[in-house]
Amino acid sequence: DYAARLTTVLSGSEFQASVALLGPKADEWARDGLLYQPFPEVSRPWYHYHLWQALQQAGYGTDFVSEGVLRGARLGGGTLRYGSRSYDTLLVMDVVSLEPETAEAIARFGEAGGRVVFVGRSPDRAAGLKESAEADRRVKEAVARLLLSRAGGAVVVPAPSRGLLPPGDYTRGALPDGARRELLRWVVATMPRLGVEPDVQVAAPHEDVGLVHHRAGDREVFFLANASRTEARDVEARFLTGDRRPWRWDPETGTRAPMPFAARPDTLALHLEPLESLLLVFDSPETASADSAPATDAAPPRPARPGRDWLPVVAQWEVDLHPASGAPFHRRIPQLFDLSLAADDPDIAGFGGVALYRAEFDWTDETRTVLGLGAVQGVSAVRLNGKDLGTRWWGRHLYDARGALAKGRNVLEIEVTTTLGNRMRSLKANPVAQGWAWWFPPIPMGLAGPVQLMKPGE
Repeated sequence: DYAARLTTVLSGSEFQASVALLGPKADEWARDGLLYQPFPEVSRPWYHYHLWQALQQAGYGTDFVSEGVLRGARLGGGTLRYGSRSYDTLLVMDVVSLEPETAEAIARFGEAGGRVVFVGRSPDRAAGLKESAEADRRVKEAVARLLLSRAGGAVVVPAPSRGLLPPGDYTRGALPDGARRELLRWVVATMPRLGVEPDVQVAAPHEDVGLVHHRAGDREVFFLANASRTEARDVEARFLTGDRRPWRWDPETGTRAPMPFAARPDTLALHLEPLESLLLVFDSPETASADSAPATDAAPPRPARPGRDWLPVVAQWEVDLHPASGAPFHRRIPQLFDLSLAADDPDIAGFGGVALYRAEFDWTDETRTVLGLGAVQGVSAVRLNGKDLGTRWWGRHLYDARGALAKGRNVLEIEVTTTLGNRMRSLKANPVAQGWAWWFPPIPMGLAGPVQLMKPGE
């Protein structure tokens, strides 16, 4: 339901971007050939496939564009228009080679008042060998003319620092946290200095919180997500939406509710739990009424609030593992752990599918009614003494155990549905699986705990 509702909203609206990104595709082809997409084997420069995320985190709507788009775009009023898209800023990322026609199109955009930012360096030669001397001359002349023009805002800026990344080319995969922070620092320091205004003014951008901006008629639609699996994030942002009223549309339940605000309806203080997302819709005051809300479904149980005075559930665990392919198997474990770390048990280390954890424990304290699962890598569903406590796939895996927890003997069942990355890594004889999975390290998987019971929060 969540995916269907969110897809309907986003596909029925228009993505908004004012910053265009041009990467060194001709250089990439010349050096590396055709790379594997959407996960290229190598990224040169190291930030080529990552800078867009830092821009989005800082509130800048961003699109990748090709040389063909630039050559076919229309110019007007300092903007680059292609189809329904319109950009006032072009970032050219460490590009060495351009088609002459592309370099001349970029020059025309800058001379017409558009903002062109050459990151790291400016292009100085053409792609290919045909009539290369003449083609190189055209590229150099177009770039030089643009940089000397008084009409535009063309500039060369230093590339983002590599931070603690090791020397050499960066291969595919998630960037280390330090490199992600460095990219975001570069964006926050560079873009305002160049006069580039964000679509959303984020007070303190964080590398875990991304956002996108869509538009549907008079409605402004924003989707935010916290990518951290373990930490909640607080965001204060000003959305340039005037007097439109903010509503929270909940794709999980199909309901919507007004978002509280203080002095201004376009300035909000937001809290996102681990892996939580938020769909914000700003409606005009005339149409933002409760009777125009989408049809609602029955809301599932909401996550319990964190409490206090934790006590662990001490028990031996019986685990039935049902891999996505192959026969199910069973393990008895005295203590919960990350399945990917089971180096001496390849079936466990390479597991992907549904794991059912079962434990029996004695309990006497009826005041501790919030059940916390600790670290969970996957989607959890809990039954306590036969009562279904719900499902959690984002946020902290907390459950309200009132009405289920009993004095004496209790039976706890926790079903965890995992992703299949480790499973694909384990299929060494399957070339298709290895084509997708050879490059990433083992992914934390399963229920690592600790499972605890606590008193409800105040």
